[in-house]
Amino acid sequence: MDISIRAQRPGDEPALEALLTAAFDNYSDGAGILPPLQRYWPGWDPRLSLVATDGERLLGHVLGLTAAVRLRGATRLAMSVGPVCVEPAVQRQGLGGRLLTALHEAGRLAGAEFVLLAGVPSYYPQHGYRPCHGFANLTIQPDALPAGGPPLRATPVSPADLPWLTQRQAAELAEVDFGWLWPGTLDCWRLSGVNAVCWRDPDGRLAAYTLAKPNSPFEPPRDATVLAANRDDALAALRAMRPASLAHHPAGWLAREVLRPEFATTGPRAVHPALMARELVPGALADYFAAVDSGGEPGLVNWPLPFWLG
Repeated sequence: MDISIRAQRPGDEPALEALLTAAFDNYSDGAGILPPLQRYWPGWDPRLSLVATDGERLLGHVLGLTAAVRLRGATRLAMSVGPVCVEPAVQRQGLGGRLLTALHEAGRLAGAEFVLLAGVPSYYPQHGYRPCHGFANLTIQPDALPAGGPPLRATPVSPADLPWLTQRQAAELAEVDFGWLWPGTLDCWRLSGVNAVCWRDPDGRLAAYTLAKPNSPFEPPRDATVLAANRDDALAALRAMRPASLAHHPAGWLAREVLRPEFATTGPRAVHPALMARELVPGALADYFAAVDSGGEPGLVNWPLPFWLG
């Protein structure tokens, strides 16, 4: 075989769909990963969507998406990696590693300082990744929450809401040790497949934003996200949603100013073996790695919206 690696081109889509379906054990939804990311995530760059080919045959693919990340008090440019897939007939021959190496260089040239992924712990450390963070999550007791402001009504997310949304999300993550900043594009905030709404008070003022993974109508939503500008509005939104858990960082605004320990609990801050990072620029994660290695608590990542849906 004469394998070459290049950026994705228009017209590759049918072959990519077939590759993803085969690589994900004939699971058709595997082929549905790329279109939402390409449509909704402004960090999509075809130069970071790489394919491996043998002539006209497409054998492998790897995707990188750039995003701003809050890391230890600073905003940095990072790149997420995934999915990485290889045609089953040529797996375990080093092609995945070649794709990763090419993506790392492309990401570095695009300005990313480090990469993050959720992947197989037995594979990615061979390519410079190390487990070093965990998932952010809070368990709450909705019935124990104090009363908030007046009842709110749900409305669709509109373009006029975007400045408020990006400002409130930045405030939510201002003090966290590891958190993705969502971009200010409408499709990211009202992505289909989730219950994403803005909440307004009786005067029409935007008071809160919530989203939640799809769930049974007979069960409270899990891993919901809530943004608000003050405690009463946040409580009103929480009581309207009644979530069982929140995809929020325990050092974020909501946990500090609204929930407090008597209303929310978080599990041990442990490194998850599947959540890994790798430097693209030498020393980019040195301080963070040193803090984790010295016994400090690992960062808890708030994933960007398309990945949060997984």
